Amino acid sequence: MARTSMRRTAINYPHNVCYSPCQFHSLPTILAGQTGLNDIGAVGNIIGALLNGYFTPKYGHRKVMLINLVAMTAFVFIVFFSPNLPCLLVGEFLCSIPWGVFTTMGPAYAAEVTPLALRGHLTAYVNLCWAVSVMNLHSMAYTDLVTDRSAPFSCCPQRSYQSY
Repeated sequence: MARTSMRRTAINYPHNVCYSPCQFHSLPTILAGQTGLNDIGAVGNIIGALLNGYFTPKYGHRKVMLINLVAMTAFVFIVFFSPNLPCLLVGEFLCSIPWGVFTTMGPAYAAEVTPLALRGHLTAYVNLCWAVSVMNLHSMAYTDLVTDRSAPFSCCPQRSYQSY
């Protein structure tokens, strides 16, 4: 579920509200689209975790991982080229199912395959990677908030969030 919280953190910053007609004059508000993206990601993560628990003993780690990597590659295009919010919601839901599989597969694989002497270190390292990625996300999001958003490579180049 750490990816869901990272996604929630990234979406709720004001410069990621590309589908909102409102302009920000003070603190950013959480819109229905943002809430929907957060909730649909959590639902997809839970479904992916359950699917991982069912398919991994049946087909093995490698096949399940490869199928989900291919599925994620396909589903990213839906998110990237989404023209509206409903299409983005569908893409986020489909992407979050492989995320749920990846979230539960890493620690389980590390606990099952590694030698007993390295098992504790490797599972702790998996959690360390999650913590470092959350810290990186927060630092990048904060840096993105305090920099100029009128650059042509920004998320919403038509808006400048200099008013707050």
